[in-house]
This record gives sequence, structure tokens and C-alpha cells, in this order.
Amino acid sequence: LFFLKFGVAVFSTSMTVTASCIDSSLDILSSLIIFGTSWLVRTNDMRAFPGGKSKFEPLSLVVFATFMCTSALQLLLVSVQRLLVGGPGGEE
Repeated sequence: LFFLKFGVAVFSTSMTVTASCIDSSLDILSSLIIFGTSWLVRTNDMRAFPGGKSKFEPLSLVVFATFMCTSALQLLLVSVQRLLVGGPGGEE
């Protein structure tokens, strides 16, 4: 579904389609982050990490939240620029 949305977003000037594509990519990214974090927590070496790796889970949430905020702010910035300047798809 992501690849279909990406293809439509490339050929379309609609910000709605672009936002939906970004949302789908963030879903995939969140799954990868959760998978990677759970794999890191399972492989526990007590000599290298005597306190355990339980702190990786909140860290992964912070990383994903950063990606989410950055993409939302970038989408907002582009939308406002298109409204003010009259970019693609808008009337000038």
C-alpha cells in the first residue's frame, strides 16, 4: 500500500495524498523500530550491559516521536508555502 501511495504522491500535487504516504511510511518505520528494539532487548549480555537494556524501549519511542514531529512540521511548512505563494495545484 505504501508503494502505491508513493507512486500516486509523486505524480500528484495533492498534499492529502502526500500526507497519507508519509503516514504509511511512519507506520512501517514504527514497526521497524519496535522490531529492532525488541531484538536488542532480547540479546542481553550482562558483562557489556550490567543494568540491562530496558532503557532502549523509551529511547525508541523518543526517536520515533522525533521522526513524527519532523515530518508533520515539514508537511505544515510546505502546505503554508503553497497557500501563500500559490504553488503546484493552486491558482495564482
